[in-house]
Amino acid sequence: MVTRGFTLLEMMLVIVLLGTVTSIIVPTLSSGTKPVAHGAAATFWSQWTRLRDEALVSGEMVGVRVEPDGYQLMVRRQGQWQPVSRARQSAQVTLPPQVRSQLELAALPSVRAGDLDLQQQRLSLHDIELEMQSHSAERPPQLVFAEHQLDRPFSLRFVQSYPSACWQVSVRAGQSPQLTECTAGG
Repeated sequence: MVTRGFTLLEMMLVIVLLGTVTSIIVPTLSSGTKPVAHGAAATFWSQWTRLRDEALVSGEMVGVRVEPDGYQLMVRRQGQWQPVSRARQSAQVTLPPQVRSQLELAALPSVRAGDLDLQQQRLSLHDIELEMQSHSAERPPQLVFAEHQLDRPFSLRFVQSYPSACWQVSVRAGQSPQLTECTAGG
């Protein structure tokens, strides 16, 4: 009785077919999911909207301190900025490792952030970080909302490195926050 196994050619053919089928099926299955950057931007949009609504009801001044790897929700009490302490809202949010935030603040004639006078067209997080470290230990939020005060226009981008994606939360003068897709480069 002669036993015969598979030839090398047959084995290679099966491996190539499996690879081809896998390369077709895997992208199809994963294309229905949103990028991680979208989830991070949607979470921020939801928290910022809720924080603004609570500020209108309570009359408190609220803000968000943005860092490249996350953000902190803050409230101004007794003359100082403090982390938000609410059961349903986390004060400190850390972004997933593949997502970074980029904040652009619109220019105003004269803006006071704590003891700092920031008069630039666009402020990078690095510029703000350096100014805050050199002038103030308090580190106030860059985004501030108070009852009877319009939002300062801003754009907060959530850029995902791989797979490349970009979502932003932006506020224009007199408008509600908007969640939109953006281009990662600009």
